[in-house]
Amino acid sequence: MAKKETNTIKRAYRRSAKTYQAFSASKAELFSLINPFIENDTDVADDSICVDYLPGDGFAFMMDDRGVSIKEMIGRIEDLKSGERIKLSDLTPYL
Repeated sequence: MAKKETNTIKRAYRRSAKTYQAFSASKAELFSLINPFIENDTDVADDSICVDYLPGDGFAFMMDDRGVSIKEMIGRIEDLKSGERIKLSDLTPYL
């Protein structure tokens, strides 16, 4: 592999690592925003629900092999009536 290609790969890796670190730092904040609207009616533990980044798709709320896009989650939260909670089993599979 040419030195130029190696340096390009290293730069891309450093950029992706910085992006991931910045996003990881905000995961807890993002989850705390949606947590009041989530009713865990599945056998998945609360800490199995995480916010992740999908290349090309942006942020997504992931639950094991399922997930919901940020756009869909915001839409669901905006549609909630006072006191209503989203059931995890009702979320549309994203993957």
